[in-house]
Amino acid sequence: MTSRPSSRAKSRPKSRASSRAYSRASSRASSRTNTPHQTRVFQRFFQFYIQLKTYHFSTRIFNRHYNTDTFLKEFAELYDRFVEACMGKHGAPVFRAFQLSIETIDDRNVFQRVQSFRNFLRQIRANEYKNDSDLLNIIDEMDAEIDKYLYLLRLA
Repeated sequence: MTSRPSSRAKSRPKSRASSRAYSRASSRASSRTNTPHQTRVFQRFFQFYIQLKTYHFSTRIFNRHYNTDTFLKEFAELYDRFVEACMGKHGAPVFRAFQLSIETIDDRNVFQRVQSFRNFLRQIRANEYKNDSDLLNIIDEMDAEIDKYLYLLRLA
């Protein structure tokens, strides 16, 4: 009977020099941890997405339904890019059990809720991520999508 090497053994470098480099890279990656504000930002993005998705399902105005769906597709892509870029720079998030407060968004308060989220984006842009140019670019793209979405909502 021949023993098969484990997948762990396959992934490690064979030479001594590359083994040291592997160890250094592994320890650097494991030493990066997200700060509480990053986890809070990720949760806030998720909360906004869920709130707007419930609005998408509940509005009876077709243009708002359609434009909200289009916006959410763009936002989901940007949200994903932001979180993955943030994880690449600052480490994987540590998500513990958390509660979301899902406030109802309807046709009367949709502008207020979206503008509130845009203010949140501008706040984290000015504070938490002011030195992360790649993350700032994604935040700017989110901000532009929100401006476009608000414009399209006004047309309905």
